[in-house]
Amino acid sequence: MVYTGDLRLHGKHANLTRHFISEAAALKPAVLICEGTHPETEKPVTEDEVLANSLDAVKKANGLVIADFGPRNVERLLSFLEIANETGRGLVLTSKDIYLLEALRAAGEPGIPDPYADERIMLYVRPKAVRQKWEEALLERFKARAPERMADAQRVRSSQGSYILCFSYYDFHALLDIEPCGGTYIYSSSEAFDEEMLIDHQRVRNWIDFFGFKLYGNLGRDREKSGFHASGHIHGPGIEELVETIRPEILIPVHTENRDFFRRFEGMCRVVFPQKGAPKEV
Repeated sequence: MVYTGDLRLHGKHANLTRHFISEAAALKPAVLICEGTHPETEKPVTEDEVLANSLDAVKKANGLVIADFGPRNVERLLSFLEIANETGRGLVLTSKDIYLLEALRAAGEPGIPDPYADERIMLYVRPKAVRQKWEEALLERFKARAPERMADAQRVRSSQGSYILCFSYYDFHALLDIEPCGGTYIYSSSEAFDEEMLIDHQRVRNWIDFFGFKLYGNLGRDREKSGFHASGHIHGPGIEELVETIRPEILIPVHTENRDFFRRFEGMCRVVFPQKGAPKEV
């Protein structure tokens, strides 16, 4: 039995997905459990497009730039690090971002920069009455090894055109200390897929309007088409390639509302659609 998880056929690690498909096919699995979040997408926005479009937006920016992307989207972080290098700006990360880079380097993940040695990476220091122990320790490490690249609100406020802040919805309160004078907001994350996220997106838009940012990317329910976010899910032709290469005896689509798409494989294998709370014998 093979389960795909979330996967895609583009980005810096596209070769790993194709390797997975090849190895899964060699197993000749009886069952393939396959994600199907975006089967209707024929041509997805790619990471290279996100990089190119975001670079163009930052080159046009005069003031502060906010880059809003998923908290564990390391590939997107590395894209903005490249943009910071191209545009001569510092990439200002939160403590959690720095901690994640540390952890990935400790685990031996290739291609991860050393946040203490990379001159483009800065740490944003928020005023806090109480900090958790891990954050206190991280601040001490950064202060010992790269004190010149620690940035507080006053430093960012005094030279807003010098930085890209990797902030999100949960960091807007910090902007009250920075007091942006306009600027650029790049929303590089997923569309709202439920009512709660839709409300959050409206709050983000309100903050953007309050600070006078120019928005790049899509807020709300609309699927990203402007080229500022690339999905982490495989597109329709990619699913076809995956299933036709692996050729399982039984295909079980999950995380999808598009059953019609998967019925096209019924001549090749048996397609079984799961139901919530109902066991399936295959």
